[in-house]
Amino acid sequence: MKNQKLNLSLILLGIVLFFGCSRDEVLNNEVKSLEKNGQLKDVNRSKTSEEYEMQTNSTEGWYFDIINSNNATAEFNALSNEEKANFWVIKYNIFEENSELSDEQMQYLNILSSFVHDAHLNQNYNEYEFNVLNKHILAVFEPNQVIDLIYYLDTPSLGVEPNACFWCNEIVDPGPCEIKERPQGGYYLARNATVKKYRFGIAMGGGSVEVPCTWQEWVAEG
Repeated sequence: MKNQKLNLSLILLGIVLFFGCSRDEVLNNEVKSLEKNGQLKDVNRSKTSEEYEMQTNSTEGWYFDIINSNNATAEFNALSNEEKANFWVIKYNIFEENSELSDEQMQYLNILSSFVHDAHLNQNYNEYEFNVLNKHILAVFEPNQVIDLIYYLDTPSLGVEPNACFWCNEIVDPGPCEIKERPQGGYYLARNATVKKYRFGIAMGGGSVEVPCTWQEWVAEG
């Protein structure tokens, strides 16, 4: 059976986007505290991208060669950590070029770009730091922009067909479809499986889950 993916986009995008003055102040203080400790950085992404292009001759053309390939996900996964990191820097440069952004949006785009760049270099990141940053991303960007910035390898709102969700739970090793008993009475169909968490395309652990299945599947697997 093919691996199934449970997209978390709707869950995160369902977070309340209204921030009162007091909460805004709390969020700003959280970000300032992380920046002061060197955990979140506001960087010049153009300089980062230009330096990388000088070293590897990578350009926006290189980015689109991957995006427009037959299997962009496989092409991306085959990159070195440094190439993955700079792929996202170029992606965010393209996002900026095609968007009219406020100063506040530019500030958080720079911080996000630096954060994701370092996350791919290390193939790991601090979830608390991202959660603080994510509150601001959700507050200052439109929902379709958030999808571009976080959830996809490419930028679907700019007319590039999305290749793969990079903020997903991937279902692996699903077991057989089984009839299970509810604690409160009654029955339901589900299969046990292992979930592998991906954030920005970085494997971040996982666990065991139950995946719903159908009567047709139960009969076919009989």
